[in-house]
Amino acid sequence: MKKRWGYVSSFGALWGAIEITLGSFLHSLRLPFTGTFLASMSAGLLVAQRQFTSFRGISIYTGIVAALIKSLSPDGIVIGPMVGILSEAIIVELILLIYPRSVITAVLAGVFCATWATLQGLLHQWLIYGSSIIELYLELIKESQKVLSISNITGIYLIVLFFSIIFLVSSSVTLFGFFIAKECKKVLIEQGLLKNN
Repeated sequence: MKKRWGYVSSFGALWGAIEITLGSFLHSLRLPFTGTFLASMSAGLLVAQRQFTSFRGISIYTGIVAALIKSLSPDGIVIGPMVGILSEAIIVELILLIYPRSVITAVLAGVFCATWATLQGLLHQWLIYGSSIIELYLELIKESQKVLSISNITGIYLIVLFFSIIFLVSSSVTLFGFFIAKECKKVLIEQGLLKNN
């Protein structure tokens, strides 16, 4: 039992530290796909964690620790990022319920987290401003099509390209965490520092 909570605290602290340092830095640069990359890293950490323990609910507990650490950032308690962290933890937990150590569920966890991070901002605006914000974005897309002379087919291709980038980034980062954790676990077992479970 102590080992389980050790995994919660260590992975949660690492996740929270990444959000405070790297996350804040990347957001300040306003680089594209920053949210996608950070969400993928979060999923990668949680997927890596599951290679060491199959304790159900551990992703959610880890998310709570990370969110609490995020609240200690110089920005103070920022509800949006904290809700995002908890949401990603819940998404990963639900996906890993059946097959916690599968490559397929690892990829799905990364893709769903990254997609959620992409759509979270839009959902947040919809909750504040209502359906009018959706109409505004649709009108903006139509005007952009006219100005840039983009056909509907080209617009569909761009949307497919956008989500393809999300898939590639999220699956690559999550699989990196998955295989690194499996290799680390293998080494620790060979050295007698960890039992195979």
